[in-house]
Amino acid sequence: MLTSDLIKNRRSNRKFLDKPVEKEKLDRILETSLRAPSWKNAQSYRILVVQGEAKKKLSDLLVSHALAGNKDNPDFPYQENYPSYLKKRMIELGSNLYKHLGIDRKDMEKRNEMLLDNFRFFGAPVGLIFIMEKGMGYWPALDLGILLGTIMIAVREEGLESVAQASLAAYPDIIREELQIDSKWNIAVGISLGYVNPEDPQNSFVSQRCDFSEIVSFY
Repeated sequence: MLTSDLIKNRRSNRKFLDKPVEKEKLDRILETSLRAPSWKNAQSYRILVVQGEAKKKLSDLLVSHALAGNKDNPDFPYQENYPSYLKKRMIELGSNLYKHLGIDRKDMEKRNEMLLDNFRFFGAPVGLIFIMEKGMGYWPALDLGILLGTIMIAVREEGLESVAQASLAAYPDIIREELQIDSKWNIAVGISLGYVNPEDPQNSFVSQRCDFSEIVSFY
């Protein structure tokens, strides 16, 4: 498949089959992706791969913590002060997704269940959790973003799909404790990946992109 096809047909998949990912595929994805550009070759991140019982136990803890009503407490606070034209895109995304799934925006029970699916890794057999040392700022975070994008394309070449998840960093203390990560590490973001469930309507949703002219200027 052409790289352009891998990119253009990528989407956030939110339901996966209960089918293990072959180790050789996972190894190829990660080994290839670690060639992603990094400023001065710092590669100031680490990747934690959770599968099997380790993933299930972590998932159960995250779900229980969320159900108990605990507020998100990410090491990297969520961006809140988006300009109005960006907020509009974000609101339209949520509205279009709920409409696609036939969920009324006022149906908090179904919406909350969808949120909890984040902590279940959307049923994916593999979760990747990305960490960076405390004190890392804009440039290391930019490198991490490049790595995430590279991984999500490499995943598709192996016949797999993925979804990037800020939610997997919502309760960093639980992850540090459960995976025995030193307190010097911040939990940054996550990716769930595996074989996609083609029958689930969530996976047929395609988010819109704004017009080319809104993003690109030629001089």
